[in-house]
Amino acid sequence: MKVDKIYRNFLWHKDNGKQGLHYIAWETLCLPTSLGGFGIHGAAERQGPLRSRRAWIFLHNKNSLLNKILFKKFGAKIWEEGVKRGASIAWKILKGGIDYLKPVIRLQVNNGLSININADNWILDRSLNRWPATCNTVDIDDKKVSILMDEDGNWNSGKLSEFFSGDMVKLIQQVEKGTNNIEDRIELIHTNMGKTVSALCAEANSYQNDSKYCKYKWLKKLKLDQKVYLFWWRVLNSALPTKGWLCYRRLANTMDYSRGCHEIEDTEHIIIKCSKLKVLLQKLRSSGFNVPSFLNLDECILATKQRADKGLAKIYALTIYYS
Repeated sequence: MKVDKIYRNFLWHKDNGKQGLHYIAWETLCLPTSLGGFGIHGAAERQGPLRSRRAWIFLHNKNSLLNKILFKKFGAKIWEEGVKRGASIAWKILKGGIDYLKPVIRLQVNNGLSININADNWILDRSLNRWPATCNTVDIDDKKVSILMDEDGNWNSGKLSEFFSGDMVKLIQQVEKGTNNIEDRIELIHTNMGKTVSALCAEANSYQNDSKYCKYKWLKKLKLDQKVYLFWWRVLNSALPTKGWLCYRRLANTMDYSRGCHEIEDTEHIIIKCSKLKVLLQKLRSSGFNVPSFLNLDECILATKQRADKGLAKIYALTIYYS
């Protein structure tokens, strides 16, 4: 999209007018900082969450002409995955929004006729398919919540005990029920958070992203200067322009460390193995700063994460940067 292109040109533009080197994938930059990104709002990534607001209005406004037409045509298919080829633009937009809505909504139990016991979210924030040890999933497969209630619309203790463990029965009995003679409705799992539906969907989608990046929220706790923070953020995302990294991208001819260590210059060497860094750390230890030593990069990151609120972790991070 044009907006994303403007962002990219701003980030990777060189003074001579040429395109700069892309150290980090754009999708990574658009991730929240807690997931290893830089928190940039990409226009393409916001498309789905913005559509979720339109889907939320569609699902709540039962009397609208659009709802009467599409719901009568598709019915329960609105919750199914994917869109068939040749579907209308309006249906594609709504389906895209509903897919983003799913992680942040649950069904409010009224008559229970439209809620699948196993597959739908109606207890807390997840479906029973993700709690297999708490119920007899075989006997309640494809059954509706209405079978768990009596004629007056109250929870049937005998039926609940037949299918669920004791703790789960107590949890279900605490679920607030609406009126028995009206249809089930959707509601937000988390309310009164000061966030719009679109913002909740965007956040949920980011945290459901099955990416290779760890959570780097601890890096903020070090309270580093912006340049030092950016250096360590690059280290964590394997985007430090070392000789090894440049050779991998065919932008350099040698991987030898230019500071005379006669070893391959990679991220682990710069952070752990550099002889000049070891001398500097030894001077710090002789001055009374008990800075740690590590065998590899993973050990270093784990220890720094565990001690992110300690002063020595910040001293070590600054030492690496200024060495």
